[in-house]
Amino acid sequence: TALRNNIAFRKPQNPGKTRWDSQLDNMKSVLHLKAAIEDLESREPEWEDKALSRSEWKLLEGAVKLLEPFKETTKVWQYESIPTINLVVDRIYCMEEGLMEFIANRNNDKFGITFAKELKRNLEKRFPNHGLNVFERRAGNYLDPHFKGIHLRKFKKFDSTKDEIENRINAAQDDAIDEGVERNNNIQGNNSQENMSPTAKLRLELEGLEPNEREVSKVRAEMALFDKLEIAPKEANVLSWWKDHEQTLPNLAQFARKVLAIPVSSGKSERVFSTGGNFVTAKRTRLNAQKVQALIVIKENRKQIQKYLRNLGIDEISTEDITENRAFEQIRVVQQVFVGDIESDTEPGSDDEYFMDE
Repeated sequence: TALRNNIAFRKPQNPGKTRWDSQLDNMKSVLHLKAAIEDLESREPEWEDKALSRSEWKLLEGAVKLLEPFKETTKVWQYESIPTINLVVDRIYCMEEGLMEFIANRNNDKFGITFAKELKRNLEKRFPNHGLNVFERRAGNYLDPHFKGIHLRKFKKFDSTKDEIENRINAAQDDAIDEGVERNNNIQGNNSQENMSPTAKLRLELEGLEPNEREVSKVRAEMALFDKLEIAPKEANVLSWWKDHEQTLPNLAQFARKVLAIPVSSGKSERVFSTGGNFVTAKRTRLNAQKVQALIVIKENRKQIQKYLRNLGIDEISTEDITENRAFEQIRVVQQVFVGDIESDTEPGSDDEYFMDE
């Protein structure tokens, strides 16, 4: 029937019990076979009570249209190779706009519109004020050269976010100055100022007690320059963009590195826990904590480690190397660089062999 209707047959997916998007995948797989199912209904009497009605198909299509952006958002927020904190406000805005557009279209099924309103209500409950209630999300939206705070402008948060970014940069610089002054005092001793010139004492007083107006103006100047720069191309990497502009925007670039390093989703940490569970099993309970840490780090960073080894002139560690124990020294190099020295309190044999195998 699928071939007769020029459809590539794909078996409908069964929804899982743990992942919400498996329900979406199930509905999409059924929609893919819509023409074939309707053909069966017209040809086979036993399919009359199995096929969906026209309104049910319309409701199914609406549900898929509504839920697809949510699945895309969860996928985007779980990225590991690029920053994600800068994508939160944008994705929330796109989902909100999609829901409002669906609700406004009276051609949609009334049950679908009700479902869209409920989705919108829960989205607003989970992310109040369009997700702008968290400073890091606002800062990420401003510091992303693809957005440069366009969503902040719409919701009247642009200027206040810039003020807060400036205040945090200046506060961090003031803390650094205070630490430097305290460190100099500790080195010079309590009576060291007795041998200082009046000008040196004045410099020490100003650095330690008064705000650095020159640095404040530099941050504002950098923001003005950043706002005037062209929007980054869609394919531009955010971190690479800031790397290329760190000479002209040093304060913003340093702050961007801190903000953009914040992950949005806990998906990565959950996967790391899963990796640890694959190592610490009922048959392998004597691995100490340091070795478990090393195993997880090497497993999760295998590609980077292989690249590092190749730069050292070390080829891929083979089974023969493990058998003849030639790989042990190579493993130690990786340990020292990525996770530090590891002291094993396990019995010699299987654990070390398994460690090198991984």
